[in-house]
Amino acid sequence: MIVIYTYPVRSTLSAVDRWPVLVDKFRVEFGEENGIISSVSVAVRLDDDASLPKVSPSNNPNVKLHVDVGKSAHNEEVTDYLMVVQGMMCLLGTFTIDFNKRQVNWEPENDDERAKLGLFSYSVTTDKDVEDQSPFTFDFIARTVFTAASSSHYEVPLTFLRRGLQDVRNDRFIDAFYNFFFFLETQFAPGFSNPKVVVEKLLEASSVKEALQVTRENLSKHRGRLPKNVLVPLLTLGDRELITHLVDTRGNLHHHALRRPGIWHPERPERFEAEALILQSIAHSIALNEVFSLIYSQDQDDAFIKGARDVGAMFKLEANITTQAGKLQPFNIHIPGRRPHYDMVVRADDEVRNMLEAQRPVIYPLRYTIGPTPNVVCASYECFLPIKK
Repeated sequence: MIVIYTYPVRSTLSAVDRWPVLVDKFRVEFGEENGIISSVSVAVRLDDDASLPKVSPSNNPNVKLHVDVGKSAHNEEVTDYLMVVQGMMCLLGTFTIDFNKRQVNWEPENDDERAKLGLFSYSVTTDKDVEDQSPFTFDFIARTVFTAASSSHYEVPLTFLRRGLQDVRNDRFIDAFYNFFFFLETQFAPGFSNPKVVVEKLLEASSVKEALQVTRENLSKHRGRLPKNVLVPLLTLGDRELITHLVDTRGNLHHHALRRPGIWHPERPERFEAEALILQSIAHSIALNEVFSLIYSQDQDDAFIKGARDVGAMFKLEANITTQAGKLQPFNIHIPGRRPHYDMVVRADDEVRNMLEAQRPVIYPLRYTIGPTPNVVCASYECFLPIKK
């Protein structure tokens, strides 16, 4: 007996060229509306502790039937896993799972199991908002889902980050500031309350210092509604001065006194928009580097490719290369996916160029094509030979 949990998702991530992702005992699939991910499903086989749903007459005259939805397998385990998925996916774009509005389906695998079922599914639906689409491809989404199973250690920091991103979208800059600060505190200054110690702990972290530089570069080009005369002075501060300012801001927000001059007002969160945006950039940069290192580690990449092959989601493209000496043997590139698309061809082109540059002596092509077969061409490239000196 298989049980499938399906949750609605509010997302900006593309569902084009999607396929099932096998992760341990889970099979993860995505639903879509208008090319955007709109739901996530996790299928898992029932274990011995599960009880099947039952429908029986009700003793209440006002209620026709009594429905016992049973005890489904791995319910909490699925929820915990999807919370990690959600935290990692929010780095790619909007991705919020509504855990309160799930659909549960039971799929019998034989006639005996079918006869035992009194109820095959129950569900609740919800409306979803529409936002601009995120540019990440399904290959990256699938890798993220696959890696989440071994990334539970990062779930809490990612939850702080995801909640902070939601707060920024809803102009809740005080809440956003707290969530982004907790993202940093729980990783780099856990359990420390002394502001001076927290400052030193954050400055000791190389990932924080690297993120500060990225933040200055990114926010110096900020084109939002926030006036430059508010944001730029903070970005020109040195690392120690900026971190100290952020820690002091956390301390000021942590306390409130009505009679204190200039005290912050809960209905005026825009006062802390600059600080929230700076912390958002720092946290996002750190999280993105961490998640990329997890997703593209050699072990994860090898396991992901194997999983894609197991579900028939590896597509072969062929590069046919012509040099001054004639045509080379076709160069085959296998890329996760089920049909060719722009990003797949771009990735194949990168592999062709890397292969040619790795040859000794280097091979300079006159032209080459990429496609499923020599007669079906997705892209054609004309090349200029280097000038001999």
